[in-house]
Amino acid sequence: MRKFQWKSLAVCGLMTASLAFPAQAAPEQPEQSSPLFSTTLSLSEKIELAQLDRRRQETLSEMKRDPARALLLSTLYPGLGQLYVGNDNPRAFWIMGGGTVLLAGGLAGFALLSNRPQEAAGLGNLMITLTLLGYHLWNIRDAYVMTDEYNRMLEDKYRISELLAPFSLTTSLDKTPVLSYSFSL
Repeated sequence: MRKFQWKSLAVCGLMTASLAFPAQAAPEQPEQSSPLFSTTLSLSEKIELAQLDRRRQETLSEMKRDPARALLLSTLYPGLGQLYVGNDNPRAFWIMGGGTVLLAGGLAGFALLSNRPQEAAGLGNLMITLTLLGYHLWNIRDAYVMTDEYNRMLEDKYRISELLAPFSLTTSLDKTPVLSYSFSL
C-alpha cells in the first residue's frame, strides 16, 4: 500500500514537472514591457493542472479509509480495524494477539473460577469482565483514532496544488525558462 502511494506521488510530481519544464527549447517570444520576468502559463496549461489536481483528489478520496468501518471491524474482533487502515505496524498485530490472549484467558478464568466459592468467583468474574471490556473499548477507540490519523496523513502528503501555487514558470532576458517563486508575509 505504501509503495503504491509513493509511486503515485512520484508520477504526479513527474507529470507536473514535465508540464512545467518541457524538453524542447522555449519558443521565441516578442519583448514585453517587463523584460526580466514574464508569466508563461497559458489558460490551457492552467486547465490541465486543475484537471490533474481533480484526478488527484479522486484517487485521494478512494485511498481514504472510513472511520466507522474501522470502528465496526474493531468491535467485531480486536485489531481488525487497525489492519483495515492498512498501517502494517506491530501495534495492530499486538492488539490482535493480545485480544486473543485476553479472550482465551477470560474464558479460562471463568471456567477455573466456577470451582471456587461463590464470593471469589463473583469478584473474579467481575475483574475479568471489566478488564476485557476496558481493553475492547480502548481497541475500538484506537481503531477510530488510527483511521483519522491515516486520513490526515494522506491529505497532507497529497496536497500538491497548494505546494505548487506560489511557483510559476517564467523566462529570463536570454529566453531561458526560469522557475520563480512568489511569497507573501
